[in-house]
Amino acid sequence: MLFQSPLERALKALLACLITTSMVSSCASLAQSSSLQTTVETAEQPAAPVEINLKKGELISIISVIPKTGEAADAARSEYYATAFPLAEQYGLKREGQLRVVAAPVGKHDSKGIIFFSWPSKTAEEAVEQEAAWPGIKELRPKAWEDLRIFTKELDEDLNLTFKADKTYTIAMAWTNPDNPNDYDTYMDGIKEAVSDVGGRFMYKMFDPKFESHKLKDGAPGQVTLVEWDTQEGLAKFGDTQGFKDNVKYLSSGVTRFEILALSAQ
Repeated sequence: MLFQSPLERALKALLACLITTSMVSSCASLAQSSSLQTTVETAEQPAAPVEINLKKGELISIISVIPKTGEAADAARSEYYATAFPLAEQYGLKREGQLRVVAAPVGKHDSKGIIFFSWPSKTAEEAVEQEAAWPGIKELRPKAWEDLRIFTKELDEDLNLTFKADKTYTIAMAWTNPDNPNDYDTYMDGIKEAVSDVGGRFMYKMFDPKFESHKLKDGAPGQVTLVEWDTQEGLAKFGDTQGFKDNVKYLSSGVTRFEILALSAQ
């Protein structure tokens, strides 16, 4: 029978949740506002698209944040912003854009926002890490955030991403199972047609990224995947497609950890 494992039930709940709630209301655990979150635009004033255009050889970093609360955490974040970014920007770090997390129904990573950064090269990123001040700056992260995850990858081709306010987005983070190393790829290959049939498009797949987290000790995920969906209804219908039903078993056997965040450019 389908959807018997906790992972399968959670994924099914995601699909049902996104069709029965709006993208700005509670689904089970919706994101609250944070210091890293952009202002939500109203329907009368649609947000401008978030556009990211990078060249081969540049690095993309996807950052997911869960901020701590309280005066001490606020102070630590302020100190981090005042020290980390000016230093990194000397080496070409650039903030590319941000998406709002509206739900985190699969997994236990209740992120408040996804932020995109870029580096001009791997050499530039590594140079920052050699700065004498950098270790002390990084020590501020656990004081400021419950979790701050950074996924970074050098691009082997140009990358152009556009996130629109009238679309739905998901980011899936998969820690592949070493006992079944090919099963997640089988799942991803098997759902391609089903995703397309309901108005979904794979935007970007980040394989074997460099991974940083002061909290999670599971190592780097095998794949981070961004998908655009024309509508929430299309995403919900994905769970009923034959392609999903035929391949969901490979998702369960192919990962040791799996998380999905639903995102909005509004």
